[in-house]
Amino acid sequence: MQNNFYRFLPALVLVLVSGLSAAATQSVDQAPANTSGMGVLPNVAMALSIEYPTAGEAYTNRTLGTAADIQRKYLGYFDPDKCYDYNDSGDYFYPVARVNNATNRTCANQKWSGNLLNWATMSAIDIFRATLTGGNRALGATGGTADYTAGDTASATYLRRAKVIAGKNQTYGFTDNARTLSYSTKTLTPFNLGTVKFSSLNWDFTVKDSSNRVLGTYRAVVKVCDNTIGLESNCAAYTSGGNTVYKPVGLIQKNGSKMRFGVFSYLKDDSYNRDGGVMRARLKRTDQSTSITTLSGAALTVGAEWSASTGQFVTNPDAADAASSSSATTTISNSGVINFINKFGDFTGYKTYDPAAELFYATLRYYRKKGSVDAYTSNMSDAMKDGFPVITDWDDPIDPSGYSCQKNYLLYIGDTNTHGDADLPGSRWRPSGNQTALRIPGDDSGLDVYAWTGRTGANPANNTGSSNSPPYIAGLAFFANTSDLRSDLSGTQTVKAFMIDTVENGGAKGETTNAFYQAAKYGGFTDSNGNGLPDVKSEWANNSQTINAYPNGVPDYFAQANNPENMVLSLQKAFENVAEQQNISLVTPAVNGAFVRPDGSTRIFRPTYSLTSTNSGSANWRGDLLMYSMDAYGSVNGSYLWSAAARIAAQTAVNRNIFTYNRATRQGASFASNAGTWLTDNFSSDGYGGTADAYAAERINYLRGDRTKEATNATPQMRPRTAAGNDPTTGSPLGDIINSTPVFIPNNGPKPAECDYNATLKAAIQARSPMVAVGANDGMLHVFKATDDSTGGTEVFAYVPNAILSKLSRLTSKSYTHEYYVDGPLAAANVCRTIASANEARTVLVGTTGAGGRGVFALDVTDATATGQAFGTSDVMWEFSSADDSALRMTVGTPQIIKVKDGVDAQGRTTYRYMVLVGSGIDNTGSTQGAVFLLDINGPGTGWVRGTNYWRLDVPAVTADASVTGDDPIAPNGIVSPVGVDINQDGTTDLIYAGDLNGNLWKFDISTTDKSLWGLCINGRNSTTGVCNDASANQPLFTAWSVTGSTGAYSRVKRQPITAQPLVTAHPSGGYMVLFGTGKLYSSNDRSDTSTQTLYGIRDNGVALGNTASASLVQQTIGSAPTAPQGSSIVGTFATTSTNSVNYTTQNGWFMNLTSTERNLASPRLLQGRVQFTTSVSSTDLCSNGGDTWVTEVNLFSGAQLPVAIYDTNGQGGVGDGDAAASRRKITGQSGGLLNLRGPNHSVVRMASTLGSEDLSSEMRLPVRVSWRELISAQ
Repeated sequence: MQNNFYRFLPALVLVLVSGLSAAATQSVDQAPANTSGMGVLPNVAMALSIEYPTAGEAYTNRTLGTAADIQRKYLGYFDPDKCYDYNDSGDYFYPVARVNNATNRTCANQKWSGNLLNWATMSAIDIFRATLTGGNRALGATGGTADYTAGDTASATYLRRAKVIAGKNQTYGFTDNARTLSYSTKTLTPFNLGTVKFSSLNWDFTVKDSSNRVLGTYRAVVKVCDNTIGLESNCAAYTSGGNTVYKPVGLIQKNGSKMRFGVFSYLKDDSYNRDGGVMRARLKRTDQSTSITTLSGAALTVGAEWSASTGQFVTNPDAADAASSSSATTTISNSGVINFINKFGDFTGYKTYDPAAELFYATLRYYRKKGSVDAYTSNMSDAMKDGFPVITDWDDPIDPSGYSCQKNYLLYIGDTNTHGDADLPGSRWRPSGNQTALRIPGDDSGLDVYAWTGRTGANPANNTGSSNSPPYIAGLAFFANTSDLRSDLSGTQTVKAFMIDTVENGGAKGETTNAFYQAAKYGGFTDSNGNGLPDVKSEWANNSQTINAYPNGVPDYFAQANNPENMVLSLQKAFENVAEQQNISLVTPAVNGAFVRPDGSTRIFRPTYSLTSTNSGSANWRGDLLMYSMDAYGSVNGSYLWSAAARIAAQTAVNRNIFTYNRATRQGASFASNAGTWLTDNFSSDGYGGTADAYAAERINYLRGDRTKEATNATPQMRPRTAAGNDPTTGSPLGDIINSTPVFIPNNGPKPAECDYNATLKAAIQARSPMVAVGANDGMLHVFKATDDSTGGTEVFAYVPNAILSKLSRLTSKSYTHEYYVDGPLAAANVCRTIASANEARTVLVGTTGAGGRGVFALDVTDATATGQAFGTSDVMWEFSSADDSALRMTVGTPQIIKVKDGVDAQGRTTYRYMVLVGSGIDNTGSTQGAVFLLDINGPGTGWVRGTNYWRLDVPAVTADASVTGDDPIAPNGIVSPVGVDINQDGTTDLIYAGDLNGNLWKFDISTTDKSLWGLCINGRNSTTGVCNDASANQPLFTAWSVTGSTGAYSRVKRQPITAQPLVTAHPSGGYMVLFGTGKLYSSNDRSDTSTQTLYGIRDNGVALGNTASASLVQQTIGSAPTAPQGSSIVGTFATTSTNSVNYTTQNGWFMNLTSTERNLASPRLLQGRVQFTTSVSSTDLCSNGGDTWVTEVNLFSGAQLPVAIYDTNGQGGVGDGDAAASRRKITGQSGGLLNLRGPNHSVVRMASTLGSEDLSSEMRLPVRVSWRELISAQ
């Protein structure tokens, strides 16, 4: 079979928690710290193919004559919901009131409607500028520096409309009497007339009556961010020295610390034969100064483009580039990304012809480190510079830190009616008309634009522009997206193209004639099948937008800007695509069984999250649960069968079944705004310290999935949960799924032996639909139907734990920063539960809040999908939280549902009780030094009482060992993931093993029915009294330390945390083999921790073993790469280990030190008689997916390398004679543990978060008796 298993996404099994502080405490981070490349800023080079038509009218409806005309919201520099007056002495408009009619946006007292002024005065360039930068700040009409200084003071801001030039963009909606208002003039203007006409020239506009009598001439300048009557939505606060000012900001400011921006454009040369484009601003962070070195070796500084304290723009942030562009007669004093976007055209007007592909090519040369083309700037006059730098000594745009995973984008805006657009490498165009010959750069013979264009399906011999313009821009985009543009760098450097078509003259070209459409399709697709073509629709179009001209789909990287609303959404979408991290999976998927089904009915459930930077500059976290099918040979089909996010998005908020828990009544309740003040009081503010308001119901409805408050004009506006812009038709209410591993609940699992289903409902229960459950950081545990039919993926119900209600309101706030909510592991089992005094077989789902809170909860899902039944409030069984016992902390470990001996009935028969086993968790507060909890599955009744319906088994405090220099135990200590073990195969748990943060491995005995005797016990119980034989010792079975030295002379160095569940199995010579690893990865600090961590296999023979240095353990070591058999080769990275034997008459097991920053985070597995460990190697390299994974498989009793090959080392599929013996295999990216499925012909299929799989067709088997716990985990 195809061996694609080792193509991993980053994966972590545990929640991320910060590392040790100086005080050796354990705090908790609230976001994943190691998503690949998230700290590497993407490059966004903007290519502005803007000529004078784009500087024309923003609104092409030149007459307002009906109520519908004036009710439309018109975007621009003026606030559509405010009324304005005019300052005659200062020549600017200023806000004086809110509109008196929200529908018509009308004004009283002869004031100007901001909505009307946007329609009358705004150009398309103004919408572009407002979206990217907040707008052009200028006051006055001199055209000089003084205008910009006056418009952007420390206390006030004024925005000036783009310059309207006679004979050019004036003809696009601004000529004399071009725009007419004939409806409600007296409520929209100061004039009580039947008709009012508008025209514009330069920075002014003139108003006339129906007989063309001039009523007034006004400067198209408006004062903004004036808090007198309320701020506009794009105003940001800047505070310095106790003073706060507000400035209008756009996408560049909001993403200044998250992206690097640069600008290319044309020279202001109106000749037809001016080729290419020029650099106006280098790629850089716009929020800070950066030192760079140019390709010629010059050192210079590019500066921050606004003041961090006042928000004012810096006029000349890139002074060195401005100086190098100046001449003896003309000094360039404007520079930077924002200044160019805001001011181009102000000095010399707008360009006439637009060779779009050549501008694209010039920008691409920057990424390729090819340098500027001399011909593009030859015979350049000062006027052609338009007052801005023309940079010819380029730098290397790839991050100076050398990150190989840096994402590169080319954001292109222009129209498709291009001119003279054929002078490119590989061109075969035959010029005509204004062009007599081709002028092709001579240093790029390796690029064949004609061939690349042909591969897109476009005809490279056709003119798709105005003249001499083949669709070469599509070929360039295809080349950039699929070729390694920088062979001198590690990794593969590509550039994705996002194309914005301004749709000149309002008519969209079709799929085959719009070169921008093809450029977006071929320049933006993500290849899923490895053939280098966008031949699967999901590779290039996700159906999030519909345009009539494109019935076959709209590329994800294409947008139209033929009206202001589309312009804004297009730019927002472009920036969100740049920032998005899609379908990241941090946990091992779930599967509907332990083996690969020969009929192809195996189903895989993969949780993911996506991260986008929203148009507000905040992070937009989204999640999904996808179901895939697996064929009879263990290969996963590439397309998912359903998406849970899409299913929830299609459900209405009022029809979702969402529940919570009322602690006062100890009962389940609907999660709804009418539940009572006990619920709604948690939502009286946004959770970030705001004052109480009246929007609790709206917040609850939002969490239920109502999207209406996500709109920009909503009151209050809540956090957008969208995939693009603020379009509520995109995205889903389903939150990100990061650390909660899904649990599959079959339709007819085995019932307990001592009870049966309710007789009336038994048939319906056994015929119920299967389910899959997962926790999400939208504050809910979700249960979905796990079927293949049209109802598959439908949410059966959701549950909001009471333990997190107090902070849930933050999810609604636009100020939201990521937190965990229901992020912990789950467990499900069929148990015997007391229902109305009867013992019934029920299916119970247990959830934890993980790092989101301090709680455990249980839900009865027995008949949730049974015909005629539904999950209801009575099925909410209970919650147990820190409010019930303060020793419970963040429940990041895996819960386990176990059965224990409870007593003896009147007939002398043993009775049983089902319990939930969970560790005390981790936190940086609390006095209890770690414990395990056992919670009665039947719950608390009227309240939780220790020793009655729950039991807490404490471990003693850990104190510093004076014999070890620098020993500083973590306090409070924490137990993360205990494991219950059945030692005699009778189905009940007898022992509990649990590791803690300080390296102690504790052993508890709960085999007796006398629960008062439960506790730490290493050496078994007295057969008469039941008392533990070593009860007074109160010590761990073993303590893990890193050591130095050699056998017999080890010295302890540092405690090794145990955070994953141990694996326990029988030892052939008696006692038990306990297998575990050490390490934690709870924070970014842990990633750089080089403390040695270790894999262990120790024999529990009823005596305390001491520690690593004293326990008589055999050390195994990691060796070098294996040697390939003759005639074969090694494909991938493997390592051998030593083969030392263990003599259990004198020795107690083995240990194997891991490599630097390597640690064990997942429970080991038994696999065909050997033990399999999954370990993570952390890296501070932001491109490393947080690090790599090693899979280590060794003899479980000795830790020695097996004598036969167990990995497919030659990459041929399966394991055979051509494979070398090795113990370890390296996987790129981090994995939280492998899923091992029994495959056909006694094979094993390994699987992890990418859903790739490896078939191991030949396996060595060792006969071994495994524990009940391991058997359960394999089911």
